Amino acid sequence: MLGGMSTYGSRDQNGQLKLSDGRLCIDFPDAIDADHNSQVKAVLRHAATNMKATYIEDPLANPSVIKGNAMPKVEATIHPLGGCIMSDSYETGVVNHKGQVWLGPSKVYSNLYVTDGAIIPTSLGVNPLLTISALAERICMLLAADHGWTIKYTKTKTSAGATVKRVPEW
Repeated sequence: MLGGMSTYGSRDQNGQLKLSDGRLCIDFPDAIDADHNSQVKAVLRHAATNMKATYIEDPLANPSVIKGNAMPKVEATIHPLGGCIMSDSYETGVVNHKGQVWLGPSKVYSNLYVTDGAIIPTSLGVNPLLTISALAERICMLLAADHGWTIKYTKTKTSAGATVKRVPEW
């Protein structure tokens, strides 16, 4: 069964965060991109078919799958992405692969890093939590290496016997 993959999002990056009377306001007029969402759903259906799985659409995107149609049809974004995108050039983005903010051609600000979902250029079609976390951890690792710092990760076994990394020891 292939389910739980949300297809909310937009390929456009024309949303804005503004302060109005001391409060943060989000203006994202094209947040619902039906064409993009349809394309992502088609890819997920195709993947499910190839895996001999059953594709189940996200109930928030298709409330008719819930008995009695109890939920209203809504499309929402849960993780704002973009606005400070990662790129290989200052001409096409705001940060490099290390999360460093571009200053100009081949130059970055020495101690200014961005490590959140803002560096992801577009909707991923799935919950971006792990992608954001992996990018932030990678940037932290590269920052430490650039400064000669060492991050010592400890490993532990889970109750199922798997070895996992634990919180770093500084």
